[in-house]
Amino acid sequence: MIRPRALLVGAITAFAAGFSALGVLRHDAFSTGRFDLGNMVQAVWSTAHGHPLQVTSLSGEQVSRLGVHFDPILVAFAPLWWLWPHPSLLVVVQATALALGALPVFWLGLRHLGSERLALALALAYLLAPPTQWLALNEFHPAALATPLLLLAQVTTRPVSGLPLASFGIAVSCTAPPTNTSVDAGLTVTDATGAVDAATVIADVPLWPSLVAVIVAVPANLPVTSPLVFTVATPVFEVAHVTTRPLNGLPLASLGVAVSCTV
Repeated sequence: MIRPRALLVGAITAFAAGFSALGVLRHDAFSTGRFDLGNMVQAVWSTAHGHPLQVTSLSGEQVSRLGVHFDPILVAFAPLWWLWPHPSLLVVVQATALALGALPVFWLGLRHLGSERLALALALAYLLAPPTQWLALNEFHPAALATPLLLLAQVTTRPVSGLPLASFGIAVSCTAPPTNTSVDAGLTVTDATGAVDAATVIADVPLWPSLVAVIVAVPANLPVTSPLVFTVATPVFEVAHVTTRPLNGLPLASLGVAVSCTV
């Protein structure tokens, strides 16, 4: 039995070859017109000859294609035009791009349906859809080249399904307990307290101490919350500031120099 992936490659190849041939035959039978294949070809030709996106307006003036439609992707066709200077180039590229759109459709089906056969059926439905085939034969439109890219953008990572459903899930966030920062003779150390009654202490000790300033801030007890008990309620008042002063000595504080550094 032929594997689904092999059938997919065959279907993409058949679509690209078949609709490329039909597009070329339509052009050779004079079934294409100035809009839109004609002016697209002129814009590519002008770009390949040093006049980026120049086209002839209805009044006979040379104007920029960007003044009518913003499709700078036509510039990318200039190197290809040097290799194959024929209007059929645009038709073949368009049919091939639309055919390649079946790949991301297959990947989406495989990811969400979990079956290669179902994914293949979805990709074949894309290739057989009348809008897809109409777009492959309707002159040339740069927007058609975005079809496989837009489909590829939909191939996103999806986690494994489980219970409860994602719509009933709860995102939980918690905060870490407060820390204790102490300063002793210019040395700063930070330790996680991990306790409810933890204290934050800041001390500044000069080289010739006359005054030692100690600031103590004791956070409030943790309230009972849901879903987690790590939610910290911070009070906005009753923060005690305690300043202690030792006995006076020599030299005076006004003559001392406080030196501090951090590690």
